[in-house]
Amino acid sequence: MTHLTFQKDAEYKGKTHKWEVSSTHKDCDAIGIIYWHSGWRQYVLEPYDSIWSWDCLKEVSDFIKAEMDKRRK
Repeated sequence: MTHLTFQKDAEYKGKTHKWEVSSTHKDCDAIGIIYWHSGWRQYVLEPYDSIWSWDCLKEVSDFIKAEMDKRRK
């Protein structure tokens, strides 16, 4: 079951990508952002003022892993 949507930030012109993370369960503003963290050399999630269940965290983890796999190829 998908609880989240990942919307690429089309206005961001950097070398890497940014995605806004939103809930599919209600019409709401973004609840976090995924972006490249150069110090860690990987994509990270920066949650906004929100709470997260384990399955939402897993969905984010799976999304970031897929993007990291694409980047490594």
